[in-house]
Amino acid sequence: MGSFFIKKIENAEQKNLFYREIFEDLEVFDQMLADGVLNPDNNMIGVEQELCLIDKFGLPKKTALEFLSSIKDNQYTNELALFNAEINLDPQPLQGLGLKQIADQLYSLIEVGRKAGEPINTELFLTGILPTITMADLTFVSMTPIERYKVLSQELLNLRGEKFEIFLEGVDDVKLKLESILFEACNTSIQLHMQINPARFLHMYNWSQLISGPVLSVCTNSPLLFGKELWSENRIALFKQSLDTRIHYNHFREKVPRVYFGEDWLQKSPSELWKSAVARFPLVFRCEGTDNSTLLYASGKMPELKSVRLHNGTTYTWNRMCYGVDDNMAHLRIECRYLPSGPTIVDEVANMVFWVGLMKAGETQEENFWKKINFSAIKSNFYKAARTGLLTEFDIFGENIAASELISNTLIPLAEKGLKDSNVDQSIIGKYLGVISDRIEKNQTGSIWQVENFRRLNNKFKPALVSKILVTESLQYQKEDIPVSEWSDIPDHSLHLFFKNNFKKMTAKDIMSHKIQAIDIDTSVLFALKIMEWQNIHHLIVEDQKEVFKGVVYKPDIEFVVNKNEKVLKYISKNFYKVFPNTSMTKIQQIVNREEGMAVVVIDKHKTVGIITKNDL
Repeated sequence: MGSFFIKKIENAEQKNLFYREIFEDLEVFDQMLADGVLNPDNNMIGVEQELCLIDKFGLPKKTALEFLSSIKDNQYTNELALFNAEINLDPQPLQGLGLKQIADQLYSLIEVGRKAGEPINTELFLTGILPTITMADLTFVSMTPIERYKVLSQELLNLRGEKFEIFLEGVDDVKLKLESILFEACNTSIQLHMQINPARFLHMYNWSQLISGPVLSVCTNSPLLFGKELWSENRIALFKQSLDTRIHYNHFREKVPRVYFGEDWLQKSPSELWKSAVARFPLVFRCEGTDNSTLLYASGKMPELKSVRLHNGTTYTWNRMCYGVDDNMAHLRIECRYLPSGPTIVDEVANMVFWVGLMKAGETQEENFWKKINFSAIKSNFYKAARTGLLTEFDIFGENIAASELISNTLIPLAEKGLKDSNVDQSIIGKYLGVISDRIEKNQTGSIWQVENFRRLNNKFKPALVSKILVTESLQYQKEDIPVSEWSDIPDHSLHLFFKNNFKKMTAKDIMSHKIQAIDIDTSVLFALKIMEWQNIHHLIVEDQKEVFKGVVYKPDIEFVVNKNEKVLKYISKNFYKVFPNTSMTKIQQIVNREEGMAVVVIDKHKTVGIITKNDL
């Protein structure tokens, strides 16, 4: 999409003209398929690597413009947010050491990025969702100032007609709204491309759908979002909801979200994928400077099909068909979009080798295998894997089977055969499939490691601080390139040391408790006293019906009130201290030490977002 000249659709005439260009592209594409002119090669592999830019405390750092301007290599490029970047690797042939060449280039380019980040105190970090990201990082000032991002965000918002909303449930739950598509900026992935013989595309695309759930289950790396433990791979739900233009007023009508797994098997032709997207999803913008596909093809030149590809770029399947032209030779690819970045490069390469091996093994699977399998079961497998990772039980190959058993006993041997049959060097096969096997044997993926450490440390420290230490510890493992299956638990002393060394640079949001016991202004004294008794606390936050902070009521001020039916509003105390999320720890410590017993309330936009006591310091 970045190479297209994107324009807003201003009127019905422009919309209808762009639709005609799309229809023409589709007719030419169908003719190209019928004529058999697309490249039949099926051995080229490509990779796109998304990453986060962070500071030394593990927080997102909006330095993408400075960072990219200092890198001369044009394989680095922008992403939606200023705290993200992307690397486009050179495609390589699969045979021999091709996959190693991809890995070597990735190592080299990451090192280039690390050196470029040093002068601006910026680190590169590979993860599916950065644990330290907050809603404050998702304002418009964080969006990369490129017109297509602004237009995409505004037009999708116009289609929706209201703010984007996310609602995820796991151990915790998150329900938030945003007036842009920047929820999507939380996600970073590694996208794998495999060139496909057009004559076998239908078979291979359906196979890529079938293996998606099991592959995802052993690669999850995004269990935390805004300090909450949710899905094993939160990217799947977050991406779907971050660009969802549907509204929920008409529950009788079924509409497909713009981010989706699919509704059925591919039945007849690759062009079904594009036609379905055109039929289902409204145009977001148009493309200027397109060529006449019919005339180009008639003259012997392979058309770019820019109009239909642009529209396809505003819809998002987890396995996407891609079309490209190189040296007047057109080809088709399947892009795997569901794998998270990280936890390390060696883990990412292992994920790639596993997926590539399974895809190559799919070439020899029974013809029309998909006709015997209910698509809903495969779709369910994918979302179950996103929720529960290695704990998933799959409905696949005619049986219900645990993820670890399926991967160890069936899929790893299948991937190994696919790689061997493709003449991939044995050293690559053994090393990287071994990384996948170790995750199963030790029951440790990136998500499992994050969750286990988050739960343990969260009993002693607040989520914001724990998230920082998760990132900084993970970064060290990344730099040493140790597979996640070999990562150790974070010792308590690491967090204590982090707290001690960075105390002066920390703020209220690092230590405040988000679990606030609040009452409204109409609450009776009796009810307030009961809550204090049950919760073993000596004060309560008082808010109005719109959750605007009004003050604090203390137990000593109300416990001897004669008329317990009186409202607490009368007894609200002025004896509290109000701070903000970015108030320094030094100032907070001075307040707590000076005013022992006084509530320190953290306020943001007139609402209570946290509370701090002496025990938090």
